[in-house]
Amino acid sequence: MLSESVTQRQEMGNQLKQEDLLERTNLLELKAKLKKEREDLDRESEVMNKEKLDFDLIRSEIKKQRDMLEQQRQDIKKKEKLEVTKTDLKKDKLENIMSMIVLNKKTKTQGGPVQQTNTRTGYQKDQSAGRKRRTDLLRKDLKKKNKSNAHNEKDRMERGMSDLKTREDLLLNTMKSMEILRKNFTS
Repeated sequence: MLSESVTQRQEMGNQLKQEDLLERTNLLELKAKLKKEREDLDRESEVMNKEKLDFDLIRSEIKKQRDMLEQQRQDIKKKEKLEVTKTDLKKDKLENIMSMIVLNKKTKTQGGPVQQTNTRTGYQKDQSAGRKRRTDLLRKDLKKKNKSNAHNEKDRMERGMSDLKTREDLLLNTMKSMEILRKNFTS
C-alpha cells in the first residue's frame, strides 16, 4: 500500500511536471507569436508613417502648384491691363502725330491765317470725331481679344485648380484610410 501511494505520488508528480512543461512550451510559443505580431505591427507602423510623410510632401507640392497657378492668374490680369494701357497710349500718340502731319499739310496748301484757322478748327473737329470712332472700335476689338484670351486662360487655370483639388481629395482619402488601418493594427 505504501509503495502504491508512493507510485501514485510519483506518477502525479511526473504528470504535473509534464503539464508544467507543456504550459511553458505553450507560453513560449505564444510569446514568440506575440513578438512576431508586434514586429509586424511595428513594420506596418513605420511604413504608414513613411507614407504619411510622402502624402504630406505631395500635399505641400499641390499647395505650391495651386499658389503658382493663382500667381500666374494675377500676373495675366496685370499683363492684360498693361496691354490695354499701352495700346491706348500708342493709339493716342499715333493720332497726335497724324493730326500734326495733316495740319501741317493743310496750312501749307491753305491761304491766309483766318482761312487756316477755320480750316484747322473744322479739321480738328472732324479729326476728333474720327479719332473717337477709331478709339471706340479699337477698344471694342481689344476687349473682345482680351475677353477671349482671359476666358481661355481662366478655363486653363480652372482645369488646373480642379486637377489639383482632385489630387488633394484623393490624397486625403488615402491618408484617412491609412489612419484607419493604423488604428486597427494598434487596437
